[in-house]
Amino acid sequence: MSPVSNVEAQATRTPYQFRLMSGVIALATIVLAFVVPAIALCKVVSLASIVWAIAISTVVAGVGFYVASRLIETRSLRSERVDHYLQVSILVVAAGLLWTHMAIQAAPWRERSIEPGVALAIAVLCGVAGAMLLIRRARRLEAARRRQQASDACGASPPRGLHAEQA
Repeated sequence: MSPVSNVEAQATRTPYQFRLMSGVIALATIVLAFVVPAIALCKVVSLASIVWAIAISTVVAGVGFYVASRLIETRSLRSERVDHYLQVSILVVAAGLLWTHMAIQAAPWRERSIEPGVALAIAVLCGVAGAMLLIRRARRLEAARRRQQASDACGASPPRGLHAEQA
């Protein structure tokens, strides 16, 4: 296989790996955010407390992924993990908001369900927030690329230290 076709094959494969990796991380986080509180609190507290614990732990995990993505971005701007963690944070926060919707309902537990209108609103809200996060990330990457090109054109030496981009 020629080097050009290998590069083309990798370029066409990358988006699928990107989504698959984000999906795997999100699924593992959602399962752990569900299983850990459910097992730890089983037969200790009421079912309502368990549902609230699941909702809170899922939202906190999503926010944690967002914070992790920002911290990684300060150390290595072009890291793919930043994109994965941003996407995961959106999905996990959406799952946490759906759990919160279940916990807020006042009906008996057997009659509670996720209402389609509320689920759609949560999905749209998280989709718009996710798009804004990823657009801002793309703008930061473009600005960094332009700065790098400008410094290369001027003959300046590349930045060193903790916040320098890793090539």
